[in-house]
Amino acid sequence: MKVSNTIFFYDIPSTTPNMPWSPNTWKTRYCLNFKGFPYKTIWVECPNIELTCKTIGAPPTGKNPDGTPIYTLPAIYDPSTGAAIADSTDIALYLDAAYPNTPKLFPPGAYALLRGILDAHFQPPSISILRLVLPAIYDVLNPSSQVFFRRSKEKALRMEIKDMTPRGKHREEEWDKVMKQLDDLDERLPKVGGPFILGNEVSFLDFVVASHMLTTRDLLGEKSKEWDHLKLWNEGRWLNILKSVEKYESLLNN
Repeated sequence: MKVSNTIFFYDIPSTTPNMPWSPNTWKTRYCLNFKGFPYKTIWVECPNIELTCKTIGAPPTGKNPDGTPIYTLPAIYDPSTGAAIADSTDIALYLDAAYPNTPKLFPPGAYALLRGILDAHFQPPSISILRLVLPAIYDVLNPSSQVFFRRSKEKALRMEIKDMTPRGKHREEEWDKVMKQLDDLDERLPKVGGPFILGNEVSFLDFVVASHMLTTRDLLGEKSKEWDHLKLWNEGRWLNILKSVEKYESLLNN
């Protein structure tokens, strides 16, 4: 099957035009660019995410403690099939299945390996860096999204937004956790030559790593000491992956 219509891709805007900030939506942007699909970016402020997902038929991606559904971005709507998908991994799997004649995000024989790594190393409880960048995310949001983001995060974490990022010694301890997580990931990944995790073949996991590196750099700043430290960690492996997928960073808005 060919993509006969433009795919609608739903992302969250920032105060800087055309500067995506979410690692999760970046994963899907990388995938769409890699596949070479025509798509249009629809910018959705945080308070409108639930209604937008319900309108296009995208399913919830989780549940609140009280059992109510959680709707998140990224999401896509594919007019060629009528499918509406949310969650970056589910979107990647859908794109491979719906368009089998396009380059694979999960190459043959690699699904179990890639999915195991994704589940073990890239679920929210496993990503310490998220806590370190939460206030930076808040700062780049538009006012309506700031209000929503602040309320939801303060309710979930039971602290004010200004207190979410550790400082001083506690910040160093959190960064040590990040580096330990990267060490564990580095140990888990295949030891092969080539610019990508699977060697010479790009995969969804490369885009996941690149998304976290890219947004961390943009949120904390290229001149920050954290970025200087992070980009050299594990012999520069993570920065090299980011550089290797640069050609898939285009923003399509129309």
